[in-house]
Parts: sequence; C-alpha cells; structure tokens
Amino acid sequence: MNGMLEGFSFGEKNTYSSTIGNITTIKGEAQGADIIELYQGGILIDYQRPMEKNFIFEIRDRNYGGDYSLKIYYKNGQIESRKIYTVGDSKLLDKNEWDYNIQFGQEKYERRTQSVNEISYGVSKNFTLGVGILELESEKSKQHSIIKSEIIYKNMLSNSYPLLINFQNFYEREKNKSSYELRVNQKIKDYNLILKHFIYSKYIGEENDVVKYNSIGISRDFATTRIGFGYQEEIKVDGSKKEKGYYMSLENRSIRNFSLFLDTEVLQKEEDKRSYSVNPGISYGGMSGFTMILQANIEKYETLKSDYSLKILGRRREFFSTGLEYILGTEFLYNEEKKSRFSIDFTMYLDKGTYVELPISKRENNGLSTGIIVEKTFDISNLKREINDREVDNSWIYGKVYIDSNDNGQYDTKETVLSDVAIVVDGKKVISNSDGEYIISGLLSLEEYKVEVDRKSIDPMLMQVLDKKKVYTRASIGTRYDIGVQAVSMVSGNIILGKNISSQEFIRILSMTNVVLERDGELYKEIDPEFDGMFFFENVLPGKYKMKFNYLGSDSIEFTEESLDIDIKLIQEDEGEYFEGYEVVVNRYADEESESKLSEKQEDEEKSEYNLGDVLNNF
Repeated sequence: MNGMLEGFSFGEKNTYSSTIGNITTIKGEAQGADIIELYQGGILIDYQRPMEKNFIFEIRDRNYGGDYSLKIYYKNGQIESRKIYTVGDSKLLDKNEWDYNIQFGQEKYERRTQSVNEISYGVSKNFTLGVGILELESEKSKQHSIIKSEIIYKNMLSNSYPLLINFQNFYEREKNKSSYELRVNQKIKDYNLILKHFIYSKYIGEENDVVKYNSIGISRDFATTRIGFGYQEEIKVDGSKKEKGYYMSLENRSIRNFSLFLDTEVLQKEEDKRSYSVNPGISYGGMSGFTMILQANIEKYETLKSDYSLKILGRRREFFSTGLEYILGTEFLYNEEKKSRFSIDFTMYLDKGTYVELPISKRENNGLSTGIIVEKTFDISNLKREINDREVDNSWIYGKVYIDSNDNGQYDTKETVLSDVAIVVDGKKVISNSDGEYIISGLLSLEEYKVEVDRKSIDPMLMQVLDKKKVYTRASIGTRYDIGVQAVSMVSGNIILGKNISSQEFIRILSMTNVVLERDGELYKEIDPEFDGMFFFENVLPGKYKMKFNYLGSDSIEFTEESLDIDIKLIQEDEGEYFEGYEVVVNRYADEESESKLSEKQEDEEKSEYNLGDVLNNF
C-alpha cells in the first residue's frame, strides 16, 4: 500500500513505514512543513526539507534501534511529534477500551484506490481483540481483499519477565488463502527478546518475493549504551532459495547531545556468496537548535562500495535581534559512482506568513544551480485570533466533576455536579465551572496523563473514585473524562482472642496478621490491626467488599470466618458513614497434639520473662 493517499482518514495512523530487505521506506504528508526530523529510539538519524506536502524517507533499517518517530517543524512556527506505524503495529488496550482506524482514498499519482477499516476492543487490561477489512491495490497492481483478525495478549506473572504476544491473520477472500504474522516480545530482566514468525500465501508473498520469514533478536540497554544481536532467514516464493542474515547494532550516548551508532550485517544470499556491510554514524542535536548527522555506508558483495553523507542544519532562530528569523542548512554527499554533491539552503522568515528561500546546489558534473522561492500565506478564518499554542497536534482532556451517587462509574444527568474543584494534569491546574465542567488544553497527543483532583479543593469527606486515573489522548482531538467523586466512610472491627490461646500468644499472632479489603477480586486496602485486635479502614468508597484476615506466621491457627461481606451504602450521597462491628475470633486448630501441649505451653509462658515491648515493636 502506498502512503501517498488523497482521501479521508479517521484515527491516529497517518504515517506508515514498510521494510523490504534492509531498506525501510517511510511515507506521509505534512502540509506546510519546513523541517522533518526522523528519529529511531530517540536518536536523530535523518532530516529533510520537503518541497511539497508529501515526504519520503528511504533509510537502511537498524534492526534493533527501536521505534521510528518524526518531529515536524512547520513554517507557521508550529511543532508536531508523530509516531510512525507499520502494518503490524498494534497496541494493548485497557479493559472496555475501543480503538479504530478508518482510511479511504486514492494514490496521488497512480490513482489506485485503497481502503483500511480496523477496530479493536480491550477485553481485559491484558487481552485485546481486533478485526478489520482491507481493500488494497499494490504497486504491482495486484488486488487484495483481506479480512484481518488480531489477538494481543500480555502475561504479567512477574514484573521482571513480562511477555507480549501479537498474532495477526490475513484471510484473502477471493483467493481463499490465509497468511499470518506472529510476534513475541519477552523481557527477561534487563534483556529484551523479540521473536518473529511470518507465513505468507504465494499471492501475497510475490509482492516481496518472500513466503516465510523467521527472526530472533536480543538487546539490552545499559546506562548510556544499547547493544543488540539478531538472526533472520527468508524463504523465497519458489522455495529453492533461503537467505540468511546476521546483525549487530550498537548505540552510545555517553557524550552529552551526541549519539554514536554502528550497525553491521552479514547476508548469505547463496551457498557460496555473502555480502557484508558496516554502517557507522554520529548525530548531534543540542546547542541553539544546531543539528548535525554524519553517516557512512560500506558494503562488500563481489566488489567494495561506499558512500558518505554529512548534514548540518541550524533550526529556525532570530537574525541578529531584528525580529526576523532564518534557517541555514548544508548537505554534502559522496559516493564512488556519482562522486560528490553539495548544497546550501538559506531561508528568511519576514513574518508569520511570509518567507524567502534561496537554494544553491552543486551536482556531480560540477554544475551549479540557484533559485529563489517566495511564499505568502493568508489566514482569513479568524483575523482577530492569536495562535499561542505552537503544537499542531496538541490534544486536550475535558469533562465534568460529579458525585457518582449510583456507583456506576459514569456521569448521569441527575447526578450532582461540583464547581470550583481543582483538576491537575501534568502540573497544569484548572478549576471546574458552575456546571462542573473543566478543560485542560496544550497536552501532547498519543500520551497517557494522570488526571487528579486536588483534595484541598473539595469536602474532606469526598474522594476521587479512580485516583490519578490515566487518560490516553488522541491526535488533534479532545478526550472526554468525567471525574466521579464519592463520600468516603470508615470501617472498623475487632479480632477477638479465642479460648485456647493465651494473651501473650495473642499479641504475637496479631503482630503477624494483616486485614485486607478486596473489591471485584482485587486488593483495595490492607492494614495491620492494633495490639488489642482493633482495626480501622479509612477513606472507603461505597461498594461491595470482601474482608479477609491473613496470618503470616507458622502456628496452627484459624479465624472463625474466612471472609466477611461488606456493603457500603450511604444515606446521603455527600456524607460518609461509620460501619463497625465486624468481628472474628482467632483459635488454634483443635488437633490432639496441640490440645495436649496447650496447658504445658501456657504454664511455661507464665513462668518465663516476657518482654511485651519487643512484641509491640512488630506493629
């Protein structure tokens, strides 16, 4: 699928990449862009100054360098950060969260019609399902009518060993054939293991001459260094050729503002033929918007070939306190075939909508070309407005602050709204109006933000239902999040001494016991009882809970109740209650051995010197 589409798009995937062999192509649009910088894993690897809204990057793929992203500087001063997607890109959604991607249009030059319709749903926080219908025409003019299905699963049995599995199936309706892609990402403490297994039908595989692809890679991040190793193999369409590859990737950021990287690759294309490549590079981005990228590409396959490039750019800045701004960039390229090429580009911005560009270039034939470009932009949509926010893709979070009286987790029209409540997001604070409405703007898109109520601005007996809820923002659009608060209550109870346990034993047992509240099968609160057996839960929201008692020692003791049901209901929606009387008795197991030794043990304890202060230190 070609990324140069003219049509419409709903969703967040507006820039795509594809990899054929070891070359990654990145395509997209950025109307009015001045500078587009390409990053991988946070390292600047390339940039360009596009002459039109469409842009294309073709780079050597750094297999374990991380995800690709763009930073786009527009001529009107706005700045955009953009993620780059591949066909296999997906994300794990929260429980009951939906995501969609709808695109339809025609390619700019070939006029091939393309359509992508995808939707995903979070069944749980660790399990996501997706389905889609793709109507595509390839650059080889082959029609693809595909039903896509997807499963994403995350196993979090241990924080040190999380496992993420992504399975995608592509069913060709007309050919009645299926292809699939399986990706497994296993983190083993500080190491990251990536496995890929792709199987394509012959019809799809003919696009890139690959019907089977396997790869394994492992990488590790140190303080300032990242290193990765990998192996991959491809089986061609005719089945007679298998191409193997070995990779090594190294990055270092020990020098401030500098990034050094080195990629090596060995490809075995035939039984007795191999190709070798070494790609060192260094990039700098820091002082006053100054950017520099120096790269080399050295390859050997039968003959030795090499090319080198140096790019230097000074981003937009003021010209000697005149109020005018300028950009100055230069680029030098050299290879053995085309020899050297050199260019200088100077652009002066006279005001927000007017600029003059003077490009100068020297080609391999020593020819010199110059030119001049003048552009004036008029914005007549609102002549009086001032654009203070320079981020073109900024998002915002908005909604209502209300008392969730029916405990359903969503705002209902009859519920009470709260005014003058302070909402805090990423250090920004706003106050809800008389209708309980708030809005926080200027947020980055495609990011997670914690939305928090400042408790100093509400009644002390009220508390946010979902404390510091994480809200995921979308590109250039608002995300609604209604903030529910509820009155909090206190729950108290008592652990009572059983008949067959001495008072001294009882104190020791309490020091190794905790009391927990569970809600919907998950831990809600956990406390330790007082030395006399009393316990208190504060700030308990309305709802149904299970109260459990956990003894962490090795004695043969039991509680008269395994769990107690707690139902917190309020008479007044804004006033908490005091719930008490939840009691259990702790006893020793009634087995013969413990019964026979009980009286003897009690006598010994009464005769021994017993330091109560040592036991109380356990609380």
